[in-house]
Amino acid sequence: MKKEKSVFKTAFSDTKEKTIIDIGKLESLSINEVKINSRYFACVNVYTDNLYRGLILDNPIIDVIINDQYVQISGLVVGKIYDNMILSLEYIDGSKLYLLETFTLSNSDKLSEYICKNYKLAFKEDISEEEFNDWYFKIQNDNSKINDFIYDVLSNIDTLELDRFINLVYRLIFDKDIDNESFNYWKNFYEYELKSGKFERNIKIDIIDKIFNSKQI
Repeated sequence: MKKEKSVFKTAFSDTKEKTIIDIGKLESLSINEVKINSRYFACVNVYTDNLYRGLILDNPIIDVIINDQYVQISGLVVGKIYDNMILSLEYIDGSKLYLLETFTLSNSDKLSEYICKNYKLAFKEDISEEEFNDWYFKIQNDNSKINDFIYDVLSNIDTLELDRFINLVYRLIFDKDIDNESFNYWKNFYEYELKSGKFERNIKIDIIDKIFNSKQI
């Protein structure tokens, strides 16, 4: 069966015209995870002489960085499966398209893993590259923004069943799994407050605030 993909016709243009690429005819490249300055990146080994820019077709939020011996792909979501991704490289004497073999970035740095894994735990889907990079640089520039990320992730508390909610709050705030004693404490607290007539959402917000405050002590 012929494999095709619809992409923007010109990688480095603002044109909205699309074209069909037969990905079965593209040369494929494998991904290697390379540690650069304490952070892992997806990298491909390609000829870099006279190479001046690169782009992931249909996903310009992902950065392509040219190094001496390889091309580094930055801004990827940790744990997400990437398939049929097309890398466009612009050389002085012309352009070249490559099909990246299916891969998953299994490691990165601590902040990247924290954002990606906890988002998926909360919403049961991968965070988008755009939202991931937005949160990453916000928190990197101002560590207090991590609290904004936590409250944003917990904005769907009405849809979270109790056990998953307690585990998620603890993991978001302490970046580790909750112990049995703490889990039972907060579960009993919730059930007691519910029997006292309090609304479910208000109890969950109270739990978030109390766990936050316990971290400050």
